[in-house]
Amino acid sequence: MEKEIIKYTSQIYSAISALIDKCKHSVLHKVNNEMVLLYWNIGKYLVCTVLNENKAEYGQKIVEELSVKLSLNYGKGFEKTSLFRMIKFYREFPDIEKVATLSQQLTWSHFVELLPIEDEVKRNFYAIMCCNENWNVRTLRERRKSMLFERTAISKKPDITIKNDLLLLQAIENAKSKGAN
Repeated sequence: MEKEIIKYTSQIYSAISALIDKCKHSVLHKVNNEMVLLYWNIGKYLVCTVLNENKAEYGQKIVEELSVKLSLNYGKGFEKTSLFRMIKFYREFPDIEKVATLSQQLTWSHFVELLPIEDEVKRNFYAIMCCNENWNVRTLRERRKSMLFERTAISKKPDITIKNDLLLLQAIENAKSKGAN
């Protein structure tokens, strides 16, 4: 009888542990998604209200002063370099729908790794590959360092063909994920 209780308790523990782990993953995913959208919105707000309406030097001073106040209240995630990263994020990814879609699969750390890529086509290639291949940030760094984009046949095509190929890859992946749900 005691062995049955231990076995049954173990089964229940496993089932409840799976529920807890699933919920934790879901919460982390939602928090990441909201943080990415928050950072995009902060970048947009700063670009549209501070940097576009003021001279560059004056706007930068405002962002620097703002970062001091935000850091005191909200921590180091709002330091000067972080705010300027949010501004760059908005400028490099101005389409909120694209950001909302990508943020479902990419973390803020992925976006931080993608931001230094100047070429939009190349940046989109890596973003889509991260989503389609489920790359973590370390894998993204390694693929960039190994110049994956430059070594693929896709990089030799005209930009319009690359954009169409990337859209096709994205559509295929979206169809797969919808079919899985």
